[in-house]
Amino acid sequence: MPPKPPAGREPAIVVQQTPSYVLRSLVGTLLLIFALFVTLAVGGVLSSMGWARFLIAALAIAVVALGYWQNSYAAGKDWFRRGFYWVDTTELTELIVRKKSVRMQDSSTKRTASVPIRVLESNQQLRETLTKGVRKSVASGTLQTNQRARDLFAIKRK
Repeated sequence: MPPKPPAGREPAIVVQQTPSYVLRSLVGTLLLIFALFVTLAVGGVLSSMGWARFLIAALAIAVVALGYWQNSYAAGKDWFRRGFYWVDTTELTELIVRKKSVRMQDSSTKRTASVPIRVLESNQQLRETLTKGVRKSVASGTLQTNQRARDLFAIKRK
Protein backbone atom coordinates (compact mmCIF):
# COMPACT_ATOMS: atom_id res chain seq x y z
CA MET A 1 0.00 0.00 0.00
CA PRO A 2 1.68 3.25 -1.12
CA PRO A 3 1.62 6.40 1.00
CA LYS A 4 -1.51 8.48 0.47
CA PRO A 5 -1.46 12.21 -0.26
CA PRO A 6 -1.63 14.46 2.79
CA ALA A 7 -5.10 15.82 3.59
CA GLY A 8 -6.16 18.53 1.17
CA ARG A 9 -3.37 17.81 -1.34
CA GLU A 10 -3.55 16.65 -4.92
CA PRO A 11 -2.94 12.95 -5.72
CA ALA A 12 0.53 11.53 -6.05
CA ILE A 13 2.30 12.04 -9.35
CA VAL A 14 4.82 9.32 -8.59
CA VAL A 15 4.82 6.45 -6.10
CA GLN A 16 7.61 4.04 -5.23
CA GLN A 17 6.52 0.92 -3.43
CA THR A 18 8.67 -0.85 -0.89
CA PRO A 19 11.61 -2.44 -2.78
CA SER A 20 11.67 -6.23 -3.11
CA TYR A 21 14.92 -6.57 -1.10
CA VAL A 22 13.21 -4.87 1.86
CA LEU A 23 10.20 -7.16 1.48
CA ARG A 24 12.49 -10.21 1.44
CA SER A 25 14.21 -8.97 4.61
CA LEU A 26 10.88 -8.40 6.33
CA VAL A 27 9.59 -11.85 5.36
CA GLY A 28 12.86 -13.36 6.60
CA THR A 29 12.45 -11.51 9.89
CA LEU A 30 8.92 -12.83 10.27
CA LEU A 31 10.09 -16.37 9.55
CA LEU A 32 12.84 -16.09 12.16
CA ILE A 33 10.37 -14.80 14.75
CA PHE A 34 7.98 -17.65 13.90
CA ALA A 35 10.81 -20.18 14.27
CA LEU A 36 11.70 -18.65 17.65
CA PHE A 37 8.10 -18.93 18.81
CA VAL A 38 7.88 -22.58 17.66
CA THR A 39 11.14 -23.37 19.46
CA LEU A 40 9.91 -21.69 22.65
CA ALA A 41 6.55 -23.50 22.38
CA VAL A 42 8.17 -26.92 21.92
CA GLY A 43 10.49 -26.25 24.86
CA GLY A 44 7.55 -25.26 27.07
CA VAL A 45 8.94 -21.78 27.68
CA LEU A 46 6.25 -19.98 25.68
CA SER A 47 3.38 -21.13 27.89
CA SER A 48 5.17 -19.88 31.00
CA MET A 49 5.61 -16.39 29.51
CA GLY A 50 1.95 -15.48 30.07
CA TRP A 51 0.78 -12.25 28.44
CA ALA A 52 4.36 -11.29 27.49
CA ARG A 53 4.22 -13.71 24.53
CA PHE A 54 1.41 -11.64 23.01
CA LEU A 55 3.36 -8.43 23.55
CA ILE A 56 6.41 -9.92 21.80
CA ALA A 57 4.25 -11.08 18.87
CA ALA A 58 2.61 -7.65 18.57
CA LEU A 59 5.99 -5.90 18.64
CA ALA A 60 7.34 -8.21 15.94
CA ILE A 61 4.35 -7.51 13.69
CA ALA A 62 4.65 -3.76 14.34
CA VAL A 63 8.35 -3.77 13.42
CA VAL A 64 7.65 -5.58 10.15
CA ALA A 65 4.71 -3.26 9.31
CA LEU A 66 6.78 -0.15 10.03
CA GLY A 67 9.66 -1.51 7.98
CA TYR A 68 7.32 -1.90 5.05
CA TRP A 69 5.60 1.46 5.47
CA GLN A 70 8.79 3.51 6.00
CA ASN A 71 10.25 2.27 2.71
CA SER A 72 7.36 3.54 0.57
CA TYR A 73 7.65 6.94 -1.09
CA ALA A 74 5.25 9.25 -2.90
CA ALA A 75 5.39 12.77 -4.29
CA GLY A 76 2.80 15.18 -5.57
CA LYS A 77 2.96 18.59 -7.17
CA ASP A 78 3.76 20.28 -3.84
CA TRP A 79 4.46 17.49 -1.37
CA PHE A 80 6.73 14.54 -0.61
CA ARG A 81 5.89 11.65 1.72
CA ARG A 82 7.89 8.81 3.20
CA GLY A 83 5.79 6.58 5.39
CA PHE A 84 4.10 8.72 8.04
CA TYR A 85 6.25 11.79 7.39
CA TRP A 86 5.58 14.41 4.74
CA VAL A 87 6.69 17.92 3.83
CA ASP A 88 5.42 20.70 1.60
CA THR A 89 8.18 20.85 -1.02
CA THR A 90 7.26 24.39 -2.09
CA GLU A 91 7.77 25.74 1.45
CA LEU A 92 11.05 24.11 2.43
CA THR A 93 13.34 25.95 4.82
CA GLU A 94 16.02 23.27 4.94
CA LEU A 95 17.35 20.83 2.36
CA ILE A 96 20.46 19.07 3.59
CA VAL A 97 22.29 16.04 2.22
CA ARG A 98 23.99 14.08 4.98
CA LYS A 99 25.84 10.86 4.33
CA LYS A 100 23.37 8.83 2.27
CA SER A 101 20.09 10.75 2.62
CA VAL A 102 18.37 14.04 1.93
CA ARG A 103 16.65 15.72 4.88
CA MET A 104 13.89 18.25 4.21
CA GLN A 105 12.05 20.56 6.60
CA ASP A 106 9.13 22.78 5.68
CA SER A 107 8.24 26.19 7.09
CA SER A 108 4.56 25.83 7.92
CA THR A 109 4.75 23.26 10.72
CA LYS A 110 8.46 22.41 10.79
CA ARG A 111 7.68 18.91 9.52
CA THR A 112 10.66 16.87 8.40
CA ALA A 113 11.04 14.00 5.96
CA SER A 114 14.03 12.24 4.51
CA VAL A 115 14.76 10.13 1.48
CA PRO A 116 17.81 7.98 0.77
CA ILE A 117 19.88 9.24 -2.14
CA ARG A 118 19.81 5.75 -3.69
CA VAL A 119 16.01 6.07 -4.00
CA LEU A 120 16.34 9.36 -5.89
CA GLU A 121 19.06 7.88 -8.11
CA SER A 122 16.96 4.82 -8.96
CA ASN A 123 13.69 6.68 -9.56
CA GLN A 124 14.19 9.58 -11.95
CA GLN A 125 10.51 10.55 -11.95
CA LEU A 126 10.49 10.88 -8.16
CA ARG A 127 13.63 12.98 -8.31
CA GLU A 128 12.21 15.28 -11.02
CA THR A 129 8.93 15.77 -9.13
CA LEU A 130 10.82 16.59 -5.95
CA THR A 131 13.17 18.94 -7.82
CA LYS A 132 10.22 20.99 -9.15
CA GLY A 133 9.01 21.63 -5.61
CA VAL A 134 12.52 22.38 -4.38
CA ARG A 135 12.97 25.02 -7.11
CA LYS A 136 9.84 26.81 -5.85
CA SER A 137 11.34 26.81 -2.35
CA VAL A 138 14.60 28.21 -3.77
CA ALA A 139 12.65 31.03 -5.44
CA SER A 140 11.18 32.04 -2.06
CA GLY A 141 14.70 32.76 -0.80
CA THR A 142 14.31 31.05 2.59
CA LEU A 143 15.80 27.66 1.74
CA GLN A 144 19.01 26.68 3.52
CA THR A 145 21.08 24.07 1.73
CA ASN A 146 24.52 22.57 1.75
CA GLN A 147 26.77 22.06 -1.27
CA ARG A 148 25.82 18.40 -1.71
CA ALA A 149 22.12 19.33 -1.86
CA ARG A 150 22.82 22.09 -4.40
CA ASP A 151 24.73 19.58 -6.53
CA LEU A 152 22.07 16.87 -6.25
CA PHE A 153 19.19 19.18 -7.20
CA ALA A 154 21.18 21.46 -9.53
CA ILE A 155 20.49 24.55 -7.40
CA LYS A 156 22.41 27.63 -8.40
CA ARG A 157 23.85 29.69 -5.59
CA LYS A 158 22.64 33.26 -5.41
